[in-house]
Amino acid sequence: MAIKAALARPRAARIHRPVGDTFFSSCKARAAVGGLAFALLLTGAAAAESVQGHQKPPPAVTPSPQAPTPKVEKPAPLAIPSPSNLFIMIRTTLIALHQANVTGNYSVLRDLGAPDFQQANSAERLSAAFANLRTHGGDIAPVVLALPTLLSPPAIDRNGMLRLTGWFDTKPNALFFDLVFQSVDGFWRLDGIGAQFRAVPANSSGDTSADKKGSDAGPKTGAKAKSTKGSKAKPQ
Repeated sequence: MAIKAALARPRAARIHRPVGDTFFSSCKARAAVGGLAFALLLTGAAAAESVQGHQKPPPAVTPSPQAPTPKVEKPAPLAIPSPSNLFIMIRTTLIALHQANVTGNYSVLRDLGAPDFQQANSAERLSAAFANLRTHGGDIAPVVLALPTLLSPPAIDRNGMLRLTGWFDTKPNALFFDLVFQSVDGFWRLDGIGAQFRAVPANSSGDTSADKKGSDAGPKTGAKAKSTKGSKAKPQ
């Protein structure tokens, strides 16, 4: 009887969530999450495209204009120096010759010359050129205190060479000189030199105007070392 009573007793109602609803709810939730992620991906891509669309393009690189090459201006032609500067040029050149004769070292005299002079004359060549003056000449040292007498006015020839010819009253004999200078980088540089001791001229008034014999009144014998436009030093 008890078993029957138990069987007769109505079962308590159990509430279960429908299986179908649960499945579809899970699918809807997953779909919603997937849709959200997809929407976020789309939103991120759109934002990236929007940012890229708003970014300014890099400026075009244009080559910088090259600075014009500066023109190297040639120095203006040198004019004839003043009388005092001419005397300095004559004295310093002859003193360099004197020191070379005394020491036997002509390298300093050579280094004072223009590039053409240096190329045409070695120290040995200059020593040979002035051997006669060194052996049989007089003393050049007094030119430090004496004033030269020019045989012709200083002049610049068509090749731009400055020529100075004259003599010093160095007793007992006069020192005649014939000097040629070339313009190099704005300075007068030695390009030719000749020197010789001779008797004092009869007309020694000190006039610097041209002699009746012209420029031929310069030293014709003795030591010469000239490189003017290809000429070479030749001992005489």
